[in-house]
Amino acid sequence: SLSTPADIFKGTIFEFSSGIHFENYSRAWVSSNVSVFFLNSLLYAAVSCAFLILICAPYSYVLQRFNFPGAKVIKTALAATTGVPVIMVIIPLYMIVAQAGLLRAEMTNRIVLIALFVATKIPYTTIFLMAYFETISRSYEEAAAIDGCRPTKTFWRIVFPMAQGGLVTVTIFNFININNISCSPFLCNFKSWSRGANHDNL
Repeated sequence: SLSTPADIFKGTIFEFSSGIHFENYSRAWVSSNVSVFFLNSLLYAAVSCAFLILICAPYSYVLQRFNFPGAKVIKTALAATTGVPVIMVIIPLYMIVAQAGLLRAEMTNRIVLIALFVATKIPYTTIFLMAYFETISRSYEEAAAIDGCRPTKTFWRIVFPMAQGGLVTVTIFNFININNISCSPFLCNFKSWSRGANHDNL
């Protein structure tokens, strides 16, 4: 990245015969729209991670704390889903979205991308948070119930703040993974205004 195209083609990229060219970065940032792609990646990752926490935190809490018909089936399905490579579901999802005509506008493109990122990360995030909620003692919830606190309020006021360590950890993992995904945005986006930073590598 610090060499010239001529040095690259000559195979002398580590000799820096023409000097070190830091201007390559500024040229790529401005003229190649890397800044737009980078901001798009940050937008998709940040919004997707926020939705994942809002969806998976209560979802995993209910699965971990309450016994109800079908809970084991759901847990098994989530575990099985984590073993399915994302690349195996991208093409069918793209065909469904394209046939529905949702790729014609900028906003729908962005919504489809975020929905795709969230959907593919729900199983992993849910299983991760279930394991973390299991480490939190039930005595806090029992004390809250004695004081008349409803389960929903108990979760958001007591359990959710106590799970900050797990929430931050899974958010970091999801942010890195979503920011690095390049295949699904390549399929769903043919416009530069909605493409992420890594999406021109395919």
